[in-house]
Formats: sequence, structure tokens, C-alpha cells
Amino acid sequence: MTSTTTIDTIRQAADRAASEWTGWDWSHDPAGVVTKGPGAVDDWAAWEADRAADLVGTAGDDGYDGEPSVLSAEAAAKMAAAERAYGEGCQGDAAAAWELGTEAVKAAEHGDLHEALHAAGRAASLESGYGDCPAYSGLVAAIEQAIAAEEEEREVLTSDQGEDGVDVTP
Repeated sequence: MTSTTTIDTIRQAADRAASEWTGWDWSHDPAGVVTKGPGAVDDWAAWEADRAADLVGTAGDDGYDGEPSVLSAEAAAKMAAAERAYGEGCQGDAAAAWELGTEAVKAAEHGDLHEALHAAGRAASLESGYGDCPAYSGLVAAIEQAIAAEEEEREVLTSDQGEDGVDVTP
């Protein structure tokens, strides 16, 4: 049976992961789109409009002559739309990872650490699609440690029994 302390550790790791990744909110952008995303957004259409307005007149990619170009309203709108699509996808995946983290905790609470590891691994896999982002890797590590501890405990209990299954510890 999984100990209360172990369950608490797994629950804390899941809570930490969920608070670290709510959307496009890393301190860096793993996919290289921009340096910092807006996090979880309630109204992506409004965000996109604001972002496009902010981008108009800023330096864009180098032009054919090697000089920076200035973003037109049309180019800014396209860039903001691409960033919105990325952000919405990221936020959707973060929400799905949160659900999987919740499933992992419930499975651990019911003593099924292997199912917990499977759910946590799926959450980490969603996050890894955005680059080297470690929020859910902590949950995976906590569950792997719990499994290792239970296996070690099982080995100790097995080695303390004689051939007929009777405890032979002094």
C-alpha cells in the first residue's frame, strides 16, 4: 500500500506542475516563437488584436537586402494570428496535462502507481512537444521514486521469509 507521505509527495509534484504550466507561460519560449508568452488567456481574440497592434511598425525579419523590415498591419496581423494559434494549442495541451496529472494522483491514491506513472508520462509527453519544459517531469520522477521504494520494500519482505514463507528475521 502506498504511504500517505508518498501520496502527498505525488500530489505536491502534480500541483507544482499544474501551476508551472497553464499555457504559454515559460520564462523562455521553447519553440522559438517569442521570448515570453502570455500564459493562460481567457479571450484569445482580444489578445490577438492587442498583439497585432503592438507589432505594427516593429522590426521584422531581415528583408532581401539584409536590412530589418518594418511590420505592416497585415504582417503584424499574420504574426499575431500565428502566435495565437500556438498559444491556444499550448493552453489546450496544458489543460489536458493538468487532467492527466489529476488522473495520476487518483491512481496513486488507489495504490496503482504504474497507472499513475502512465498518466504522468502522458502529461510530460504533451509538454515535451514544446521543447525542454520540465514541469511534469517532476511528477514522473516522484512516481518513479515511489515505485522503486515499493519494489525495494517488497524485496526486503521477500528476503526476510524462509522457504515456507515464515518470517525469519531475528
